[in-house]
Amino acid sequence: MNRQQQDKSTQRHLFNLIRHTQILPTEKIPSSERCKRRASVAIIIRVRPNSVVGPINETASIQDPLDFLKLDWVKSGEPEILYVRRAVNPRDKWSGHMAFPGGKAEAEETDQEAAERETLEEIGLDLRGPGFACLGALDDREIKPPASGKPIMILCPFVYLQLTPSTPPLTLTPEEIASIHWIPLSFFFAAARDNRRWRLISFPIARHLLPARVLAGGISGSSAPRWRTWIHVGLEKSLTYLLGSYSYRGVLLPTTAGEIVTPLQTPVTPHVPHAHVLGKEEEAKAHAGQSTSSRLLLWGLTLWMTSDLIDLCHDPSEVPVVALSELGAPRYSQKDIDWFFGLLARQLGAGGNGGVQSGAGSGGTVGRVKRKPAVSVTERPKLEYYQAIRISVATAMTLRAVVTWVVVRHLRKVREWCLAVL
Repeated sequence: MNRQQQDKSTQRHLFNLIRHTQILPTEKIPSSERCKRRASVAIIIRVRPNSVVGPINETASIQDPLDFLKLDWVKSGEPEILYVRRAVNPRDKWSGHMAFPGGKAEAEETDQEAAERETLEEIGLDLRGPGFACLGALDDREIKPPASGKPIMILCPFVYLQLTPSTPPLTLTPEEIASIHWIPLSFFFAAARDNRRWRLISFPIARHLLPARVLAGGISGSSAPRWRTWIHVGLEKSLTYLLGSYSYRGVLLPTTAGEIVTPLQTPVTPHVPHAHVLGKEEEAKAHAGQSTSSRLLLWGLTLWMTSDLIDLCHDPSEVPVVALSELGAPRYSQKDIDWFFGLLARQLGAGGNGGVQSGAGSGGTVGRVKRKPAVSVTERPKLEYYQAIRISVATAMTLRAVVTWVVVRHLRKVREWCLAVL
């Protein structure tokens, strides 16, 4: 693709994103008695000017985001998305993860106000100023723990566009943010076709079926009786042996010259999720604290939101058949569970309005669903990811019990026949 074609492609993607975020309805999930907590994140997009572009008027006032696309430096620039890598904190369940800036909403605060306040607090970027425009919001998402399946928080993503060629100086909060990274938008269009950018992440199924208090509550503390620790370890290992683990994929983001690392996090020790599959050389570099792209692993909720954003960059007739998040579809180490889960996903996904939707931690959608902007409202699946796991596990365990009973019964008959003959 030559430079002129690339510029036109960039213009078309940005135009589609602006138009779709403005005209497509957003699914807003209201707070309820069962889920009152809300959180918001800001997806910030900027256009990095090409180095060969002439003088740029930094003071030009832009009122309409569509007028922004007519600027010469925008036509030839490179759109980028801002990601943060959260600081390592044992008390934070998202410790060390790649994410968008944001956090929990305070009382009497709107979702958008929460996204703007948290962004200002975490990275020092004021999204309420004239240099930024809020394009709109992506669909809200309920965050549910795997065991209970009950929502504990509603996540609200907002999309912002930087209207100036220069990003204001950023001030990172070291206790919360380890580094920031501007990732080219074009990377995600190519990532779907590049298997080298993806890595496997594995978790025991037992951790996603049993409540956290059963596996870890009150056991990890120093005052916990030793016998409770033994029960905890034995229960988890037994269930892991019976049920196995599941694996899904995360995409490795490129390191860029525009990244900013907080002083307290230098050198950065990469956060490698449980059983993250790395090459031996890459793993050695990671544990040595050297700079390696393995520390920029995008997965889970942030991958899901990125996937929705990339879909909105396409024309309705050109939406990818497979979403970026679907590339992270889980596979299971136990073949029977994997087969039942795949069968369930195919049956519910047939017809385009079903499917198995992944939870917050899996980062993918199993079973095809109709997505924006091909439709004005994304059709939600009938069955969620963790429900599908429980059904698959129950079915597989039942079948195992039946097969074991049949084998044992026939073995007894064979043994009796052998004794009779001998």
